[in-house]
Amino acid sequence: MSVDRTGGSSIKVENGSKPSHNRADSGFGLALRRLAAWLVDYVVCAGFVSIFYICANVFYLEESTREQGNLMLLCAVLTVLLISVYVPWKSGASIGQHLLRLKVVRWDRRPRSLVQLFAQECVLKIACGPFVAAFFVLDYVVFGLIMHRDPDHEPTLDYFLKIHVVPN
Repeated sequence: MSVDRTGGSSIKVENGSKPSHNRADSGFGLALRRLAAWLVDYVVCAGFVSIFYICANVFYLEESTREQGNLMLLCAVLTVLLISVYVPWKSGASIGQHLLRLKVVRWDRRPRSLVQLFAQECVLKIACGPFVAAFFVLDYVVFGLIMHRDPDHEPTLDYFLKIHVVPN
């Protein structure tokens, strides 16, 4: 019997036993892939922002080039919005999610709205990145492994954002 539990990928179930599937597609493997995707997105955005920030500081050294420095900071903000909101909105996944073959869908299996994208990708992942990563690890270890003993634990932030992260 085939059960569709992960939004498109089939999982084989033998006579009422637990589903058999790849370790990287659930539990600890999926959590590691999610953290790696977050790290890739964070490094890409931080790299671009750092370049624009360094350029802005160079322009701020002289009074006559302050406007170019302001323009560099505006470019940094636009780049973050482009990478963290526009790219996932158009392609369905962020850069890190594409590389690690993850897909984020809403509970009703539709693509995420712009508000969900902005909240998850830009605010939580980029602006509050290290804190959210630490919270994700603590949530997975404490609630998933220690309290519920469930390696397929749904993270708390996913519950509030009404999303699922599934292997693509």
